[in-house]
Amino acid sequence: MLAAELPHALEALEAVQRVVGARRPAFFLDYDGTLSPIVKNPDEAIISQHTRDVLRRVCATHSVSIVSGRSCEKLSDFLRLELNLAGSHGLDIRSPSGERRLHPIGTKVRHSLLEAKARLDRQLADVPGYLTEDNVFCISAHYRCVPIEMQSRVHDEVMALLRGQSLLQHKAGKMVHELRPAVEWDKGKAVEWLLRERVAPSLPVEQQVC
Repeated sequence: MLAAELPHALEALEAVQRVVGARRPAFFLDYDGTLSPIVKNPDEAIISQHTRDVLRRVCATHSVSIVSGRSCEKLSDFLRLELNLAGSHGLDIRSPSGERRLHPIGTKVRHSLLEAKARLDRQLADVPGYLTEDNVFCISAHYRCVPIEMQSRVHDEVMALLRGQSLLQHKAGKMVHELRPAVEWDKGKAVEWLLRERVAPSLPVEQQVC
């Protein structure tokens, strides 16, 4: 079922409570647009103090993981909380204790990603409002603030960069083109890994459902 087809959790709270029952739920949250607002400058997507306080209270009694396209370093700086972080679309996973699970493809493509960022910065330097963001194992080409008549140029430059490039792949987001390692791994697979390796082992046997 698509997320758009699901009811709002707060509007279907009784149904959620029936499904959860006596089990303790784990929470997997995105960052941008979920914990913070979508903003023009990605560096200004600051979580509010109220949201941080609520998240801190949830972390005290439940397993909470943030799964985002942002790098773990940026997520840590934004959140300043002890929880699981799955950055770069799950290619880099870190626990509150500092344990790290890095996808093997990550270090292999880091140089290619840096070269891609440098090329985009160079080719699109004259495009007003354009911004390339380095998320370590993902490069994000933001065009939210680019004039409509110039947005196709950003797309064309990204596509030109990928021609003949076997290590990277393109993923389209909300007003952003992302360059990621060409590997079958994403946020969903990161959540499955976290459930299996981090969340389930910490639960009583009767509450383990995966």
